[in-house]
Amino acid sequence: MKELNRQAVLGAFSDEAGRLPDGIDPETIDVVGKDEDCLRLLIATGISFSRPTDDEVAADGGTGREPVVEKVRGDDVLAAARIAAARVAASFVEHSR
Repeated sequence: MKELNRQAVLGAFSDEAGRLPDGIDPETIDVVGKDEDCLRLLIATGISFSRPTDDEVAADGGTGREPVVEKVRGDDVLAAARIAAARVAASFVEHSR
């Protein structure tokens, strides 16, 4: 999850050259594990969510690609949403290369 978090932070907050603004550090921001950090990512990216089924969360980055669907484990909907959002944000880095 550490690499996913790093890629998500880069995808959400870096400029075209891959530079992060002051105060944004993938080593201290935990979008996968902390609701507050994930909220910052959501505000920066505009990622939105839907619930295709009761045991799934889908995150959509508005780029025309299919939403990322994450299974809800043990009733932890927020954890599934954070992971799905991180995967979408990480894909911004992959598709900008």
